[in-house]
Amino acid sequence: MVVILFCISELAFAQKEKIDDYYYIVPSESLFFDGYKSIKYEYQDSAGGLGMMTALRIFKDRKELLFVKDNLYEMFSFCNYLPYIKNDCYAQDINKDGHKEIIIEYNTGGGNCCEGAGYLYSLDDTAKLLLEMPPTEASFEIKDLEDDSIPEIIIYDHKFIGFFDYPFRAFMQRLIWRWDGSKYRIANMRFTKYYFASSDVDLTSSIENLSDTMTVVVDSMTTQVVPDFLFWDAILDYYFTGRPAQGDSIFNNYWPSIAPDKEIYHKELKKRIAADPYWPQILDSNW
Repeated sequence: MVVILFCISELAFAQKEKIDDYYYIVPSESLFFDGYKSIKYEYQDSAGGLGMMTALRIFKDRKELLFVKDNLYEMFSFCNYLPYIKNDCYAQDINKDGHKEIIIEYNTGGGNCCEGAGYLYSLDDTAKLLLEMPPTEASFEIKDLEDDSIPEIIIYDHKFIGFFDYPFRAFMQRLIWRWDGSKYRIANMRFTKYYFASSDVDLTSSIENLSDTMTVVVDSMTTQVVPDFLFWDAILDYYFTGRPAQGDSIFNNYWPSIAPDKEIYHKELKKRIAADPYWPQILDSNW
């Protein structure tokens, strides 16, 4: 059973300390789990005011295994995502490699302020980094897509936020990591069905209607017609499952006739996809 204690005496060995030329960190919470202890710190400026960041340390037998700082960090609870986990919510052997794993969430600083991505570590007498989630605005979940009791890690990557003239719409493209027995690898092409099943629209039956939908973006200066976000979601789903030819086909065949700058958008889209650091892995993800 996980015991959470908020007790000053338990934080006695973790005192206020200077972290840089401007900030101190002050212990605020401790968490005990499976023989480990984490301490969360609040940032304070030299005048005693609270900063906008936290830090997190992990200990075993008072030996520091891990120290992360300069963001907003929390310990991730596996119990919130995996219903078959009832105890030890913060440390679980999710990949069945004989070692407990933890996830440290961090705030990305964007609109999804309370559900950030983070780091996956394997713990024993050290902390080994298994997966660093994309350093973009992103959220994530853990879900067992193959019902094999080894859950996948699904990142909703918001790298296209503000693109396509949608300042109010974040296109959440999925990056799916699967454990291959020794490491986590992107496996998007393996889970093509999952993409379509999770879309806002049944793409197979509604694709012919894409050219009939568009969004009018209005600000104080202009009124601009651009394709509906479902148009972009369909294209990006094909790209992110390693099928760029199908995505290009949708673009070329269903771009609304009243929307301008078709070639400019297409060129920019392909440029951004090609520059994506995960693009080579996506193309090699059918394993």
